[in-house]
Amino acid sequence: TLKTTRELERFRREALTLSELNHPNIVRIIDNVQHTSILALVLEFVDGVTLRDVVAQRPIPLVRALEIAEAIARALDHAHERGVIHRDVKPDNVLMSRDGQIKLGDFGLAKLDKGAF
Repeated sequence: TLKTTRELERFRREALTLSELNHPNIVRIIDNVQHTSILALVLEFVDGVTLRDVVAQRPIPLVRALEIAEAIARALDHAHERGVIHRDVKPDNVLMSRDGQIKLGDFGLAKLDKGAF
């Protein structure tokens, strides 16, 4: 439940931001819903773990680390081309599916600046 105007604005910004992006390395927004004071994003389900979870278990082999970095870079490039700056890239926001896909999520702090790019 969102209680402040600031939280509501952040939610709306994230929904708008994600709806502007369509890339295999970005978590896809499916819908956003509001019922009274409850707002929610319906996001693509990524069956897997965060990059933080993986790093905590064991070192990542160099080749896989480069694949992960490249996937994140492709996601950021796609976002930047559309005037979206993520501003919160960290291991908690990188999802790794069981089948090896890398997805960047949590665009809640993103900045939309369509005129900048």
